[in-house]
Amino acid sequence: MLQTIRSKTHGTIAWVVIILIGFVFAIWGIEGYISSDSNQIARVNGEVITDQDFQRTYQHVMRQQQMAAMMQGQPAAVNDQQIRDQALNGLVNEKLLTTVAHKQGFAIGKDQVDNLLRTLPQFQENGEYVPAKLEAAVTSMGYSTLDFRQAVQNDLMIGQARGAIVDSSFVLPYELDKAIALLEQTRDIKYLMIPAAEYMAEANVSDADIRAYYDAHSADFMLPERMTVQSIRVNGRDYTIDTPDDQTLQTYYDAHSAVYTEPEKRHAMHILLTTEKSGGDEASLNALAEKLMQELRQGADFATLAKEYSADPGSTENGGDLGWFGKGAMVPEFDEAVFKAQAGDLVGPVKTQFGLHIIKVVEVQPGQLRPFADVKDQVIKDWTKAQRETRFASDLAQLETLTFENPDSLEPAAKALNLEIKESKEFSRDNSKGLGELNKPEAVQAAFSDAVFLDGHNSAVISYGPIDAAVLRKLTYEEPRLEDYDTVKDSIKQKLALEQATKKAHANSETWLAAIQQGTAPDQIDHGKLTWVPAALSTRYNMAVPPEVLDAAFALHVPAEKTGNVASVVAIGDNDYAVVVVDAVHDGKLDPKFGDEMRAEYLQGLIMFKGELDYQLYVAQARKDSEIEIKEKL
Repeated sequence: MLQTIRSKTHGTIAWVVIILIGFVFAIWGIEGYISSDSNQIARVNGEVITDQDFQRTYQHVMRQQQMAAMMQGQPAAVNDQQIRDQALNGLVNEKLLTTVAHKQGFAIGKDQVDNLLRTLPQFQENGEYVPAKLEAAVTSMGYSTLDFRQAVQNDLMIGQARGAIVDSSFVLPYELDKAIALLEQTRDIKYLMIPAAEYMAEANVSDADIRAYYDAHSADFMLPERMTVQSIRVNGRDYTIDTPDDQTLQTYYDAHSAVYTEPEKRHAMHILLTTEKSGGDEASLNALAEKLMQELRQGADFATLAKEYSADPGSTENGGDLGWFGKGAMVPEFDEAVFKAQAGDLVGPVKTQFGLHIIKVVEVQPGQLRPFADVKDQVIKDWTKAQRETRFASDLAQLETLTFENPDSLEPAAKALNLEIKESKEFSRDNSKGLGELNKPEAVQAAFSDAVFLDGHNSAVISYGPIDAAVLRKLTYEEPRLEDYDTVKDSIKQKLALEQATKKAHANSETWLAAIQQGTAPDQIDHGKLTWVPAALSTRYNMAVPPEVLDAAFALHVPAEKTGNVASVVAIGDNDYAVVVVDAVHDGKLDPKFGDEMRAEYLQGLIMFKGELDYQLYVAQARKDSEIEIKEKL
């Protein structure tokens, strides 16, 4: 949604709209519906969200969070409970909005899903759609192809319902005029900056004050424990592996032919029967399945029956045709039934979590060994990988043996394996950044284990990947200790002086505010060397004025008939203050040079804002009208 906003608006107006919509989302967020039923993850209008659904979504959200942190160069630490809540709330949202959209007549056909998937670059090669890429991606995410297509279809249908609401929004001319007058409003302001630094010279901090603070806050001056370690590391990626001759590659190819064999595929059609679609109970559903099986055995057209009876929106319009798929692409029960059958077989009814399936296996494509020439590059990669793994396994065995047999030194293992002994920077249990490239929880745990920390022995092997491992040993250690008073007394004195100066700045700002509110003109107040800074006709986005001052100025209520100066005090950072005065308020007007263009942008932005507000109200009403139960703890 925000991408849509960005493509339709820009500049200041875009930010105004995004801020407004963010406020709406904050109001209409996910509500908590707690169920006492501990045997299920959640239930939305009678439809169950399974633990499998949750775990798959949880892992997906976790990977997204970790990837985002890595892209921003931040630690990949995440709040597990927050991610669990986000995953579950997302599933509840999808189930709720899909159900509501379906009941209101929204629908997405198989062709629309196909068209979308074909255009996604991650499923293409040289600009062409490659179904195998879709299957591989879907499998890696823990979905079956049927599940994934259903998820895409649900997302499109939710978007269809949202679009119908958002796109129908409108703004009346007088609403637009009022919005422009407010958002483009200017104010004549002035402000007096009162920095704490102005009063630092007046601060009076005694040695007794410093000592008392040091004694009362000793925990703040504790130096953490400090440890350094030596380490050696075996990394298979560092090996130099020469490219072999074709005979070696051919031999490897022959020995691993199964790897280079295209997997068997099946082309199938199905009719999905559900109690919701048939309007009956489980017994009547079984009876309907047997009836359809009988009709098909007698020659009825499968596609015709699928269009009439199937509850699968992704394949119904195409006569139940699922196309070609490999083993593991469908849910287990469906997959097993299809791959046990032969071409032309009619299978079923097969029960899955979706309902009862009647299946027709249309064609079978056996697995085929790809020619050596076609996969030579991959064979080289696989052979090289195998060589690295074999060599690593040998080196790892040596590393384990030599570091165990010589527990007091890394030298024998380093010499035998031609490895460099490295030294870490200082680190602690709570801050392990000093471990550098060795930094991981298992390494910290090993460093502070009894064997390493107390006995001074080499650690056990620590794994950093399939072909990457290290061993470490303690080099130095210092206990936590209280920092010397003489070392920190100057910084304490500076801190206490700043606290006094800050209190003085705040007290003066409040005194001067009171005088202004009682009718004294700002420029008649004795405030020493400090000077008022005028900012006439200031907008909400005046970059020359501190943001805290702007926020305070535009938050002040100015009566139509002002009887005195309207003012307030605002904190600037941790130590400074400002007195803010508003002298006049002017309704906003558009620049005549860009009036029509800016008015059109404001109109578009407000329409989008109102549309999103309408949609959030739609979601809120859907929640109110629905039965939602969520397990209290996950």
